[in-house]
Amino acid sequence: MHVLTKLCAVLLGLVVLNALTLVASKKRSLHLRGTIPEQQARNINEVVYSVNLSKQEFKLFPGGGGRIKPLDPTQITSNTMGFAYLELFPGGVRELHWHPLSAEWTYVIEGSCALNVMNNDGQYTNGVAHAGDVWYFAKSFGHTLQGLDSTRGCKMVGLFHNRVLVCETFSNLTQIMYDALFQALFFDAPHTPVYNDLAISEMMKSFPVGILSKNLNTPEDTINTFPGELVLVTQGPFPPPMITESTNPLPNSPMFSVENGLCRDLGQGGYIYEVKKDMFPASDSMSGGFIHLEKGSMREIHWHPNADEMHYVISGSLKVSVYGVGGQLDTYVIEKGDIGFVPEGFAHYLEAISGPADFLVTFNHPEWKNQELSTWMAVTPSELTVTSLQTTQESVAGFPKSTELFYGKEFKGCPRRHHR
Repeated sequence: MHVLTKLCAVLLGLVVLNALTLVASKKRSLHLRGTIPEQQARNINEVVYSVNLSKQEFKLFPGGGGRIKPLDPTQITSNTMGFAYLELFPGGVRELHWHPLSAEWTYVIEGSCALNVMNNDGQYTNGVAHAGDVWYFAKSFGHTLQGLDSTRGCKMVGLFHNRVLVCETFSNLTQIMYDALFQALFFDAPHTPVYNDLAISEMMKSFPVGILSKNLNTPEDTINTFPGELVLVTQGPFPPPMITESTNPLPNSPMFSVENGLCRDLGQGGYIYEVKKDMFPASDSMSGGFIHLEKGSMREIHWHPNADEMHYVISGSLKVSVYGVGGQLDTYVIEKGDIGFVPEGFAHYLEAISGPADFLVTFNHPEWKNQELSTWMAVTPSELTVTSLQTTQESVAGFPKSTELFYGKEFKGCPRRHHR
């Protein structure tokens, strides 16, 4: 038997044993990737959710702080994407760390950040991300951040794609058991505040001092002066040292200005800047965009056949309504600083309700796709629509004849909000 096959078999046995233990102890529902989540849910609230992240306690550290809400084990889909809000004060440093199970797609809301990231081949990039920029770090890429703006530091929201890839020969059942095991080991760990971080400070206090001394060519007495607990965020010098250009940069830049994405404003009342892999090649497993809606305008009813959607409100407030299997409907309102989640394939719309609204949309796929209700109505023979709805031709005469992404008052879209 091939070595890899043997390894997969061993992993399968371990996964089954641990997953059964997990199910017995936590009695939690499991989300089976590749099927409709609601087939396992008693109601739509188990797969569609919103989080009032803006109301969560702001946890303060030297050098910055942030907000995060622990994962809810009753949410079947809560382990597919994650989120965190972070502020770095001028000179504040997010310590060296990596995410063993998650890719990171972060948007800079205010200020600017210096960043350093290294890939699996030892290539690295030193750069600066400004307001309106995103960066993408693949799973397990080591990275660190520092607030640069002299007054605003750096304010950002991080969205995470939480997936574990195992042997391709594993069945879907094995995959979700494996996901469940890692969910128990990492995502519920009380000492892990930001989505399965592994951090340099915590690693240094975990390995034997003698081993670290040999690896770092540094005396043990010096190793013993390192922090005895997780640092996470701390204060660094300001102004920081000059950023030096990498001598061996990543093949694709990990940063991208959202307003350099494709802007679409079909219909009236809003626009979207789309950022997908064809424009941002570094983003291997995620994509996203920035949407503006005028008051009372909506992003039309649509669904995504290949990705879950997570949205974050930058300004204003949104009403989001989601239709799922069995005729169930879930509607929630989210405001500035809040999060919403819609599973793959569920129909939904987003409406600005108290004034103009700006928000991010992110997807756990590098090239998300849309199914638009207006397009479907435009291309379907009207007699089939009439028969399906048991109505008359007169009743459907006003249905869209082309794609309409937005509905609302007339608005000339695609302005540039951030100027370099």
